[in-house]
Amino acid sequence: MKRFLIVLCFLSSLICLFAYSPEDANRSKPLFANDRFKIKLTEKAMHNRLPNKLGEISTSMEIPELDALMKEHNVSDYSLAHRAVNDKIWEQERYWITL
Repeated sequence: MKRFLIVLCFLSSLICLFAYSPEDANRSKPLFANDRFKIKLTEKAMHNRLPNKLGEISTSMEIPELDALMKEHNVSDYSLAHRAVNDKIWEQERYWITL
């Protein structure tokens, strides 16, 4: 029993040692993309939107108000943000990324 506890303590400390990840001060890339943003469409807007697959790029959202707003910010393309999953509560098809 004593040997088991020693091995357990050793493995726990070893796991904690490798789990520690100090923050890298010399990070070469940012934590987020500062040239893109995510859009969540309402259910009403989704009815006007043409369906699209992940990876396909659209040049228009088929929503005049949103297209006019994005034109002001020099956004030309859109893409689905998430792949389709069986979880319908999350409504991942409502999220789009600007390119």
